[in-house]
Amino acid sequence: MVTLTRNHVAEAIRYLLYSSHGASRVPLYLHRAAGGDFSEIAAFLMRWRAAGTFDGLYLSITCAEDVPYVADDAAGLDEPTFLGGYRVREQRAACAEWPRGDQPADSRTPVRAAVPVLLLSGTLDPVTPPENADTIARTLPASLVVRVPRGGHSPAGLSGLNCLKNLQADFITVASTRKLDTSCVSRIARAGFVTAQ
Repeated sequence: MVTLTRNHVAEAIRYLLYSSHGASRVPLYLHRAAGGDFSEIAAFLMRWRAAGTFDGLYLSITCAEDVPYVADDAAGLDEPTFLGGYRVREQRAACAEWPRGDQPADSRTPVRAAVPVLLLSGTLDPVTPPENADTIARTLPASLVVRVPRGGHSPAGLSGLNCLKNLQADFITVASTRKLDTSCVSRIARAGFVTAQ
């Protein structure tokens, strides 16, 4: 038997939104849950957690580089969202127990470099907003920001992904962003919502 809380359901929805593949299932899962069937959400969450996401590494990085900079009132500000303050509270509680290294004084200073940099960003990324790529690009004059239409944190579930593989290969081959042909990105497509399984 599995006990599924409201926070667990919200966590599952959050992770489903990481990719187009998962996001396409959210309406179906929520429709079934509204009728009392939470089995798909519970099964997904158990698979996600069992897969292991390098939790130790994740905590070592985020507890040093992210959590100290989260606003004191972040959990309260998040309460009106579907996640509520759960995520912030859980992360803070984990980091209170997890050892972490000290951050160098300049760790939040933007990197400045004239080397070519290719920045790929999903337009529907719920974790790392696409605007972050623009911020990074400001101090990297030889960079190129490519927005993946309808892409999430992961491009999984999109069709036409050979475009991205070829673009990355071309970038490495020519070691420049100047002549990269990004036109294929407009042909990357997202499938419709899953209505039955």
